[in-house]
Amino acid sequence: MTGNPRFDREAEEDFFHFHAESSRYVGNVGDANRTARIRNPVCGDQLGLTALVTRDRRVAAIRFRCSGCLLSRASASILCERVEGALLDELRQFSDPDIVRAVRIPVTPRRYPCVLLAYRGLLDLFRTDLGLPETRRSGSKLAPSEGCRR
Repeated sequence: MTGNPRFDREAEEDFFHFHAESSRYVGNVGDANRTARIRNPVCGDQLGLTALVTRDRRVAAIRFRCSGCLLSRASASILCERVEGALLDELRQFSDPDIVRAVRIPVTPRRYPCVLLAYRGLLDLFRTDLGLPETRRSGSKLAPSEGCRR
């Protein structure tokens, strides 16, 4: 950071918009061996994730398709960038607050579900690999109270 609050804010906004508009991780992994779909019924955001995990439990490739707001798309891109190349066990270090901070712009609690949609999808994608308990049906939807109400 430069110490100039205006420059810092602009840099953070540029980072966010780069990821919201980037197509680097958009699409499907052709030879995927993991897939997940999740949606938020309140705001209508939908996310699909595909990934290829190697025998040594490394995420060789991950892609997403998102029909949603800029926050949903940006967080999916940021998360894919952080996850691709990682070992599955390294994914245990992620948490809700980490994902919210990763978008680098102020996010109100009402918009947390938009930012966390990709993270919820990631948990569904690797639920079995990480030994996570089943919830209401992985790949399902967020509870209605968790929507962003744009």
